[in-house]
Formats: sequence, C-alpha cells, structure tokens
Amino acid sequence: LRAITAPTLVITGEHDPFFSPDFLDETAHSLKHSRSICMPDMAHGLPFTEAEQISKFVESFMNDNVMPERISSPPVRECS
Repeated sequence: LRAITAPTLVITGEHDPFFSPDFLDETAHSLKHSRSICMPDMAHGLPFTEAEQISKFVESFMNDNVMPERISSPPVRECS
C-alpha cells in the first residue's frame, strides 16, 4: 500500500465485520495521501445502503484533492 501515491478515500462502517475501524486506521496510515471515514452505527455494504452519503463523501474528497498541496491533511476517523 505504501507505493500508492494517489489520493485515496477509505470508508467503512463502525460494525463492518470484514473491514473493521481498526483495519481502516491501519490501511489509511499505510497510504501516503489518504482520508478515512468510519460511519457510526453502520455495517458492511455502505455503497448499497448509504449511497447518497457515500456520494457526498466522495464528492467532498474529490473537491478537496484537486490541488496536490491540499492533500497533506491527516486521516480522519469519525467513529468513536
């Protein structure tokens, strides 16, 4: 993962049995330019169950990463 230099958005649900919040943190920290989002009270399959919210996250991420100098923000985790 450390070889990936493209801005990367990593999203999981707080109760995802396959991609836990801890794994989210590990993955995000392994990527040079990443932002992570953990959706509280959610499980697996977010693109299907939370498509509108996921679209907003992706749109915001894309808007924030148009200019490379703005990519340096640290990963953000939204689950407790």
